[in-house]
Amino acid sequence: MTYHKGDLTKNQYNVIKMSAKSREATAKTVLSPRLETLRRVTIVKEVKDAVDRKMAYLLQGLMVNIVDALFEEMYDQEEDQSLQNQFSISRALRLNGRLYQEEFTLLMNVSWANLIRGKDKRGVPEPQGEFGQLIKARGVRYFIQYRVLLEELRLRCSKIAGKELHIHPLLPVNFYVCFWHSTAKLRLYDEQRILLSRLFDRFVMDRFGQVLAVANQNLIEMEIGVWNTRLASNH
Repeated sequence: MTYHKGDLTKNQYNVIKMSAKSREATAKTVLSPRLETLRRVTIVKEVKDAVDRKMAYLLQGLMVNIVDALFEEMYDQEEDQSLQNQFSISRALRLNGRLYQEEFTLLMNVSWANLIRGKDKRGVPEPQGEFGQLIKARGVRYFIQYRVLLEELRLRCSKIAGKELHIHPLLPVNFYVCFWHSTAKLRLYDEQRILLSRLFDRFVMDRFGQVLAVANQNLIEMEIGVWNTRLASNH
């Protein structure tokens, strides 16, 4: 973690660099609101950067394998329809792949910003219609699969925010929502976007545990503990 020493006094800088245990004991009396915000920004940025790198790697894997993957996904479609969808999706990713990945990161940033502000709310609204229902079903599936790790991450995010949170950036549904909205940049039909989302399942969400593990490890290394819900409820 890095802070600009020029913005802080020597004493304030030393307070920021204290161990997690000492910081917990002194944060309320020593850290000003400005320093507390700087602390949150630094922690969240480090975790976000690690998650962004892992997601970029997984999304790149999707793009590299898109042609073969589409062929496997569309074997049961009519030949003309299959070829048209394969051409349209491959062309869109080739021309606007970077644009949609940048949009995905920007949409995820809204959720990270909510964590810094301690807001217990979604950063991006869920889509309506068929994909909205599909997102909920897929989100529940991965939530159940990684329930223990997601609960640990929820409590660490609550520790960062200084209050108990139920919504945080690392929820599976958040990744689905951001992906769906980002694919609007590809200018595909909804049917083609849904087909692409199946590949997102295959190349990204099937490896979602890697994303969560990277985030959790970064928080552990920064000595971010878990929110004590029992202690908090007594105050």
